[in-house]
Amino acid sequence: MLSWTVSGSYTHSNHQAIVFEIEDDEASSRPSTRQSCRWNARTLDADRFFAVVSGASVAPGTAEDMASSLIDVITGACDASMTKANPRRHREPGYWWTAEIADLRRSCLRACRLFQRSRGRKDEEARGANYASARRLLRAAIKTSKRRC
Repeated sequence: MLSWTVSGSYTHSNHQAIVFEIEDDEASSRPSTRQSCRWNARTLDADRFFAVVSGASVAPGTAEDMASSLIDVITGACDASMTKANPRRHREPGYWWTAEIADLRRSCLRACRLFQRSRGRKDEEARGANYASARRLLRAAIKTSKRRC
């Protein structure tokens, strides 16, 4: 921090604002090379994690270098002892899922949204009937598809 002052400006509060100036050095402005990643904690092999952490050491140096080294050790231990979590893993659709069912589901969800928005209005009954029929059609199509498959 380079300097700070108490502001005399009105802040609509019982407190006065403190204005400070921060030094912009190259270390804080460089882009981070680490990517955030998650691990699946259910697959933790505690013995392997302990072995990797106990065999590693953090080299002495500046606080930033030591913190970076510690993060590398912990990341390496997590990589060695757990599988990565994949938040974008998409499940395969059911054996009975078809394009027709997808269209019916889309129209059913739309009818549901319209019905919910019409609560308390004069077209509530019509939207409710429309949603009920869309839901019936979707359920019938799913049953038919499951029977066929």
